[in-house]
Amino acid sequence: MYFKRVIIALSVTGLAAAFSLGLFTRPVVKGTDSAGFSAVRVAADIEVISREPHSLENPKARAKVRNYLVQRLTEIGFSVEVKHYDSVRMRSGEYTSIANIHATAMPLKGKPGSFLLMIAHYDSRHTFRAGEEVHYSLGAADDGYGLGVILESAYLAMKYRQEWRQGFRVIFTDAEENNLDGIKKAIEHEPMFFSDAGLAINLEARGVKGPAILFETSAGNSELTELYGKADYPYSYSLTTAIYKALPNDTDFSPVKEIVPGFNFSVIDNLDFYHTKHDNYSNISLSSIQHYGSQIEPVVEEYLKGERYSDSSLLKGAEDFVYFTVPFLGIISFTAGSYLFVNILMLILFAASLLFAFRAKRVSLKGYSRGLILIIFLALALSLLSYAGTRILCALNGADYRMISLAHLKYDEIYNIAVISLIFPVVYLTNSLMIRKQMLSNLEIAIASQTILSLTAILLLIQTGENFFIIVPLSVSLLTFIGGDDHFARLVSLPGIFLSVITVTPFIYSIHVALASGALFIPVFYTALLAFSLMPAAYTFTRKIAKSN
Repeated sequence: MYFKRVIIALSVTGLAAAFSLGLFTRPVVKGTDSAGFSAVRVAADIEVISREPHSLENPKARAKVRNYLVQRLTEIGFSVEVKHYDSVRMRSGEYTSIANIHATAMPLKGKPGSFLLMIAHYDSRHTFRAGEEVHYSLGAADDGYGLGVILESAYLAMKYRQEWRQGFRVIFTDAEENNLDGIKKAIEHEPMFFSDAGLAINLEARGVKGPAILFETSAGNSELTELYGKADYPYSYSLTTAIYKALPNDTDFSPVKEIVPGFNFSVIDNLDFYHTKHDNYSNISLSSIQHYGSQIEPVVEEYLKGERYSDSSLLKGAEDFVYFTVPFLGIISFTAGSYLFVNILMLILFAASLLFAFRAKRVSLKGYSRGLILIIFLALALSLLSYAGTRILCALNGADYRMISLAHLKYDEIYNIAVISLIFPVVYLTNSLMIRKQMLSNLEIAIASQTILSLTAILLLIQTGENFFIIVPLSVSLLTFIGGDDHFARLVSLPGIFLSVITVTPFIYSIHVALASGALFIPVFYTALLAFSLMPAAYTFTRKIAKSN
């Protein structure tokens, strides 16, 4: 029966990870007959947009894409203008002209209180060298996803135009890939296009697949967080805004967010295809496109219809919320004060738990110290081994190592998945061995992991103001062993493991694909700490039947 319990515990962990990464927690792709958002309809636009490279280096092809977008917006019912700008310096040193597409649709009844502004760029990446190969991107994802999703969102919005209280503006920018020249020119020369906008939604793609992530908001996100709560299948973390700042990327949202509050969406998986010839129509992901729409379309409808959004300053909140996504539950948000209270409460509970364990002599100082050393040593060892493996992969591929945005390595995805997948079995076997050899008790491992998580939580809260991916497993660990009641621990162990895994697995995934293979040691270190925090609960569950027999 012991091994059956092990299998059940592993199955619960695996199912939680699968659920959190998309099994039943992502929208079903809708066909052309759908009354709602259809990724298949979007794909039809992308097929036209991505027929040939259309960067600043390809003016004729770019003009074809521009003309197609003007035609589509006009057919949908927008008034469209093309704004031309001269003397833009390309990366080659030559000068060229660029042209943005501005489109506007007004409510059928009354004057608009404010405007929704949706943004995507229509130029593809200029010549890109990856290793020894020169690539010419077709821009199917970057930024065909953004263009297609906006066209579909505009088409659907027209169905309830008589209910609009706000106006709808679209800007398809040129030269985003050339130092954001298109959006900068628009802000400089057409400031009125932005002045009465109350919400900006920018759509990007840093990859071709995976969930569409709301990875950035403008400052003061409290009201924005409430609006985003209307989204179906939300996927967002307030912490990713800080992480994004560490990446060598800007988008059209970078200058816009200083004047208009809003959201920045992107897929971020498969950096190997980003800006390369593989960013083509055959590699688009209908699932990813549908996920953009499931989040954005309800937000667009809410904003256009909502009387309260007539105040264009409404979404400029006074404070930043801490928020994160939990599959099945949606967005969980806190004010800064309430989040601080949660942290203080967790630390008080930990201190009480630690004191009780020592006073009741359920934990020895020797065992506690040994547990701390074991966890820190194994987490660091696994991280260093993963780092060494990445360096070896770089050497085998003839590539220079870099920590951020390391891509185009053969077999790196297989290696990364294998490394992270092995962490839980390694930690479980290590824990079991230490317990069988009576070198550590299960509770000593739990208390030691709680100590490390608590210290990490304090440091992260001081540095970033956020630490949900530490607080959630810490809470589960404390709840599992509170008061030393083994029966209660056995009751809550599996639900606690499930909750922890579905909450933090998408975050681990997002961090890994955002930073890429060069930073593999970061999610490895965290996953090791996570495993150590959950294994005592798993061990408690597996021992339930064994003891009764």
